[in-house]
Amino acid sequence: MRVPISLKLVTMTVTLLLGVTVIIAYTASNYFQDTSLQREESINVDFALAKGVNIQNELINLNEKIINIGTEVYQSLLISNNNGSNLNLVRVIESLEKTKNIYSYQIKNIKGETLWSWESKNLKNKNTFRTSSLGINLALQKKIFYYEPLPYNDERKEIRVYFPLVQDSSRSISYVGIVDLSIEFITQHFRDLSERHYFIVDDYNRILFHSLGLNYFNHNMGDHEIVSLARQSSAPGRGQKLILDPILKDKFYTSYFRTQQNWILGAQVSEKLILEPAQAVKRRILFIGGIVLSVSIFLVFLFSLTLTSPIERLAKLMDLVKSGTFKIDASQKIASILPDEVNDLASAVDQMAEGLAERDKVKSLFSKFVGSSVTDDLLKREVALGGARKDIVVFFSDIRGFTSLSETIPPEEVVEMLNEYFGAMVKIINQTGGVVDKFIGDAIMAVWGAPNSLPNDAQRAVLACLKMRMVLEEINEKRLGEGKNPLMIGMGLHYGPAVAGTIGSDERMEYTVIGNTVNTSSRIEAATKSFGTDLLLSEEIYLIVKEEFIIELAGEVQVKGRSEILKLYKVLGLIKENGEREYLQTAYSDYESEDADKVKIKKEESDAA
Repeated sequence: MRVPISLKLVTMTVTLLLGVTVIIAYTASNYFQDTSLQREESINVDFALAKGVNIQNELINLNEKIINIGTEVYQSLLISNNNGSNLNLVRVIESLEKTKNIYSYQIKNIKGETLWSWESKNLKNKNTFRTSSLGINLALQKKIFYYEPLPYNDERKEIRVYFPLVQDSSRSISYVGIVDLSIEFITQHFRDLSERHYFIVDDYNRILFHSLGLNYFNHNMGDHEIVSLARQSSAPGRGQKLILDPILKDKFYTSYFRTQQNWILGAQVSEKLILEPAQAVKRRILFIGGIVLSVSIFLVFLFSLTLTSPIERLAKLMDLVKSGTFKIDASQKIASILPDEVNDLASAVDQMAEGLAERDKVKSLFSKFVGSSVTDDLLKREVALGGARKDIVVFFSDIRGFTSLSETIPPEEVVEMLNEYFGAMVKIINQTGGVVDKFIGDAIMAVWGAPNSLPNDAQRAVLACLKMRMVLEEINEKRLGEGKNPLMIGMGLHYGPAVAGTIGSDERMEYTVIGNTVNTSSRIEAATKSFGTDLLLSEEIYLIVKEEFIIELAGEVQVKGRSEILKLYKVLGLIKENGEREYLQTAYSDYESEDADKVKIKKEESDAA
């Protein structure tokens, strides 16, 4: 990857300044951070302790108050039954009406029968919650207070208290009290909320208060990390831990205080809030460092331009040369008032570009005669006479009746016809990885596998022949539309060893393939006349491609120059990957057979036909 000199200079300067700035920023911020954490952790624990003790005392006083009220009511009822007087009971009711946080009061016996009940006149809606059997049983059997959250609606939340009230002579509980309380007795302790969050859960881990609002009232908090931690100790206590709070969705330092009633009060302060002073110091240092860094970058950049700008312009011109643009005039575009080594380099680049332009022109011209793959192969090595033995596919094609056709039309029309025909066929050969070796009049010789082999050279060659068959049909439709005679061709393919390389002399060379494989392919092409078909394959090709094309035996022939009999095959189409057969034949695939020079069909095959 190319890195400009100016970027290197700027990067080095930025790295040094940024390193110093970051070290100073983090050292200072870490100091402030540690100090802030120690201070806020201590403060948070104190807040939890203070609020927890307040709630604990509030519960003690409240429990004592409602027991005293219940005892006074019970005694008043006894007096009323004995002498018919209820003045004391009236006084208790008047006192309850003035009590702010008590909404209702009931006294029930162990059978669940209501001995006495009272409900505040200030309530808009009467109580609709059923009496909890759990609360009654805990008050009767365990003689403890049970607090039950009552979520009436979004605006009204209450807490119902079940508690033992009267004992009989056997010290068993005979009457229990049930009181509905406004949660105001809890919320009144949290009117000074600031940056902290608070929550209170009862001994069944139900939320009785959360500073986020009443929406969380009565939600179970048993899986909260702090609640679990507070429940681990057997006695009331306190503690603190940094946790990811599932409700607040962030990290909070959470202190807890567990009351005598097994309620848990949590005080939470955001880690972000604690670290904010340290972060502010860090941001300030980084801001100042950024200003210094920006000024330094600007000055270094101005200095680097005087050094790197000419070199960068020259590098861009070299990119143009790489993409094939050789007329760049580097010496003029890099000109300066005080010439230096860069100007000398620009002049050398202009000379190099002229040489590359000449080379590119020669390569392009050479490719038109021998093909791009042969050109690339020759340019990669030293050109010398000789070659290498390779297994290749050799192709020959010929236009039927070309000699008689060329006698009936002007030479210009013959050349035009051949150029159109060759243009279509050569394009197909190149697309399938073949190389046109030469044109012999109206004949084409091509190879697959030289100078470079590709996967499935044989399959590519057969596919090219089928494409030529279909393209010839298009050419003939055009010719018929112009009132001209259609063209018939013969194509032969053979696979075998040959020598591919350069032949000729030191003064005149030609890249070609030599060997019996070439001669045999030529004879196979000639045999298409005898069989009256446009394409024949040798058995060597057939054995390679038989699973991928629709092929049938055409017959056996004796060709000049080969002692053994050749089995030749017709190609009717191709077999797709899903097994479907696609026949690719045209009106010009078969024609009337005729005798061919140097080819003789075996008599048995001829009789069978």
